[in-house]
Amino acid sequence: MRPRLFTILSVLSGLLCIAMIGMWVRGHVRQEYVSFTTKGGLSPAIGNYPGGVFLAWNRNTHTRRGFDYLVYKYDGDDPHAGRFAYRNDLYPPAAPGMPSRTIRTVMFPIWVPLAISVLACLWFTRRARRIAGMKPGSCPCCGYDLRATPDRCPECGAIPT
Repeated sequence: MRPRLFTILSVLSGLLCIAMIGMWVRGHVRQEYVSFTTKGGLSPAIGNYPGGVFLAWNRNTHTRRGFDYLVYKYDGDDPHAGRFAYRNDLYPPAAPGMPSRTIRTVMFPIWVPLAISVLACLWFTRRARRIAGMKPGSCPCCGYDLRATPDRCPECGAIPT
């Protein structure tokens, strides 16, 4: 089970890496984001901008519940493009008597999630290959042959389970 789990995790982190590259390329042409609005109006979102990605969350009471996908052409006026930033934007009410909206956004350069996904992919792949290549009766920590000493590994001192 463990080798299969690490194989699945390495594939998922590899797909995340490819998705980050795609978001980076598309972010220079258009901004897009996906959000999900709950019954109470809480609306977390993820999206891209030139050179980066953002995570946003707000309380939005005048939109429908469910998933929402928005695309618009980037106009080149964002001073935060490709940098770390935190934004806390307050928007006035859309109509009289409606509440104002606050959108909180954490923005970071695309290389941050890209580097994390590449490192995770490499680590999970290495771990899956290491576990799959182990022979039965070997130490799970260092791979030493435990047929002569099944209670404790004489190489690293680990107790096999």
